[in-house]
Amino acid sequence: MSFLINMESDNLSSKVLLAVIRSVKEITPERSTNDGILALMKNKSNFYILWQRQLNNSKESRTKLLKSLTLDATYDWSYGNSIFIPTTQLSKFEFGINPLTLIISHSTVDETRYFSIQQAHFAQFVFFVEKLLTYGIAHPKHEKVWSLRVLQNVNPNFGDYISPDIILETNTDDLKRFWIDVVEYYIRIIRYVQKNNQVEAFNILQEFDCDSYRYYIFSTVNRQIEPQKTSLVSLQDIMNSYDENGVLQNFDQIKSKIYLNGVETDAIIPTLSYLLSIYPVDSTKSQREEIDKKLKFEYETFCEQSALTLEEQIKNNRTRNLAQRVIMHDVIRTDRQHPAFKDQNGIGLSLLTRILKAYEIYNPNLGYVQGMNDMVVPFIDLFIPKWNENGQPTDKEGNLIDVGDVEYKIFWYNAYFLLLLKQDESLARVAEFCKEMAAKTMKIINKISPPTSLWLHINKLTDLMWGYSDYVMLFKRSITDIWPVWSRMLCSESPNHWFVYFIAGTVVELASYMSKQQRVVITAILTEFTNFMTTIDPMKICDFAYYFMKKYYVQEPKEEEKKEVHEDLKYEFFKLYCE
Repeated sequence: MSFLINMESDNLSSKVLLAVIRSVKEITPERSTNDGILALMKNKSNFYILWQRQLNNSKESRTKLLKSLTLDATYDWSYGNSIFIPTTQLSKFEFGINPLTLIISHSTVDETRYFSIQQAHFAQFVFFVEKLLTYGIAHPKHEKVWSLRVLQNVNPNFGDYISPDIILETNTDDLKRFWIDVVEYYIRIIRYVQKNNQVEAFNILQEFDCDSYRYYIFSTVNRQIEPQKTSLVSLQDIMNSYDENGVLQNFDQIKSKIYLNGVETDAIIPTLSYLLSIYPVDSTKSQREEIDKKLKFEYETFCEQSALTLEEQIKNNRTRNLAQRVIMHDVIRTDRQHPAFKDQNGIGLSLLTRILKAYEIYNPNLGYVQGMNDMVVPFIDLFIPKWNENGQPTDKEGNLIDVGDVEYKIFWYNAYFLLLLKQDESLARVAEFCKEMAAKTMKIINKISPPTSLWLHINKLTDLMWGYSDYVMLFKRSITDIWPVWSRMLCSESPNHWFVYFIAGTVVELASYMSKQQRVVITAILTEFTNFMTTIDPMKICDFAYYFMKKYYVQEPKEEEKKEVHEDLKYEFFKLYCE
């Protein structure tokens, strides 16, 4: 197909050759090859791609290449013909390997042009790609093959904003690693323009593919963390760490290993007892046995006090009366698909009711607030993982067990967990807490993922409202097996702060997931969020939190700033007003 290139409005004397790859072979569908030169040129307000066939082996100079262009020339897009076409008539550039290949697609013609580049000219190829990005002609788009999507509204002066010190650097001719460098370079451009010209940054980022940046982020995390990883902490690792007196040795090393790698299921309870400070790290076996006796006695005392409280006393105490009614209301709605809670009169719901009523006695200032029932369930699952079809607790062999042996542990581990994570306070002020979490999460996203931040701003989603339930429940409802996540969280230096990074990781994933949808509104996200959570790997999000909490630590707001954060929730471009 032929195209007429009208350059009357341009002055040929203003032609600038931006990049050239001097030895390129076009590969046609018939596998025939044509030698030529591939170039990127700017002519006043337009950008052009030029592929000039070479009929002999002579090396044409840049000057001769420029002079070979003519006004009002007709160029044929068909295979084998020279190209001189505005970039706005193209749709994308794709990279291929073995051999190194640049594939150029037309926006209205099905045929694509394939160009093979010698490895010796890899540096010229890198420079060519750099100029496509620097001048805002195209931007990274991660698909089945790596590609740059051509932007249709190119500001001809965009490249003038970019400092010459910002260059595309790569130390490898490995295309997979090169792609990461490409995206990283583009983000450097974004950050630079954002700092110096916010309007232009806003314009180019509206078309940025969130999936490309998500790919870059998680590729970076994987590249940095995977070489450090070993194996999950096992029960045998824990048992081997006790000395002759039953004192656990090297707990800090065990904790660090869990934080990076995770922990096997049967090792969670032994490690949790130390992470939650149920037992002092330097306690002996006999001391831990005494602690267990004390905790069991105290729990049974709470249960007795709850059972002996007269109905008349409860009615006369407004707080307790309300708490009792909410407990009974919440208990019967708890995870009805869970085998422990299917029978309204079964062991599971009775166990849950006793624990919640005991907590009301244990913490009278808080009593019971809605949602506490959900937070107990993971602890029931941890200590009693097997239930038969009749709703009865069993051991691994299917034999019935007495819940009384572990009931007090379920209570105390849950109570210490709520205390450590301050979830008891969060449950008492859910709306305010969720707004604070959203503000903290946005601070992190603004710092580590500008495209995600902009996507949220454009779509008016910076309040992160779809995740409020998960902020309070620590993703207990959205992640089927939550203990691998919670175990790594508890091993961080600041579990509360780590959790904000975990939320940020899910938001980066969500932006990638939802940016592919035609309609991005809060109702659509609320509808899609459950499906979305089934697509993510929680351990990859844990790696994200691990890496970025170390690399980009964002300070928590000072006490005097907190009110402004959760009441105002206003943001500048890429920056919170309240920073």
